[in-house]
Amino acid sequence: MATETDKLPYRMLVALDGSVHGNRAAEYAADYAAQFGGCELILVHVEPDDLFTVAAAPDAEKLVEPFDLARRASATARAILDAAGISYRLHTELGDPADAIESVAQAERVDEIILGSRGLGQWKGLVMGSVAYRVIHRASVPVTVVRAPNADAPPSKADCQRLLVPVDGSAPALHAVEYVCQLRGAGFDPKVELSHVTLPLPDGYVADFVTKEMMDNYRSEQASAAQSAAVERLREAGVRFSTHAVSGRAAERIVELARALKCGRIVLGTRGLGSLAGLLLGSTAYQVIHLADVPVTLVR
Repeated sequence: MATETDKLPYRMLVALDGSVHGNRAAEYAADYAAQFGGCELILVHVEPDDLFTVAAAPDAEKLVEPFDLARRASATARAILDAAGISYRLHTELGDPADAIESVAQAERVDEIILGSRGLGQWKGLVMGSVAYRVIHRASVPVTVVRAPNADAPPSKADCQRLLVPVDGSAPALHAVEYVCQLRGAGFDPKVELSHVTLPLPDGYVADFVTKEMMDNYRSEQASAAQSAAVERLREAGVRFSTHAVSGRAAERIVELARALKCGRIVLGTRGLGSLAGLLLGSTAYQVIHLADVPVTLVR
């Protein structure tokens, strides 16, 4: 019979590339890992084959080993983790970054992938071929996307343990709730802000036919129905939570609520995508990544 000491530590893969975005992912991973009773970090640096071929050309003055390149690229991130007292292993791969991250994640049986992504000022900045979006599309474990802080935004005092979890009663939303419950079982103590966003009725329709009291009752009933299964599961797992009901455009209201409640992360359930054609730029999950200034975890 398994005991508490038999449990494997929660395992995170942190993708690094030497950029400010990768270093920001390391900063988040250090804060996140510190919340667990036991946690294992696997740092992954991938050198693309074509770049390494040039560096190691026959006429080059000195051949550079992939592991040396990884140590240089990960130096800042490792210093961040060392300063926080977080242990880790550095893993080096050659090849396509998204392929390598997925392969290491499967081989190491990680519980979560953490990676950095550029802040996207416009939708045209959402590059379909980027490593972050390819990993999101293909990974079978939750993926947390961490953006570099906005230099123009005021310093955030978000609570790392406070998670905004939007639900709509669907199976993907319940997968996000289950992920949070698994974190609780692994030693992380989340405080969940369970939210539901109802679509607003047309202004003219509301003014002519619906009173504010009727609208408030409608919103409350919709939220209660959408949140009922999630509430039951959180209670069963002993997870602290509060419920919220708001109205408006889903992605915008989710991000606004996360800011207002000082949440350290947004956790979203998303449908598995069978092909790149299924990666809809207009979907709520990808709009939230685009708008949010806190890490966003996508759970399939």
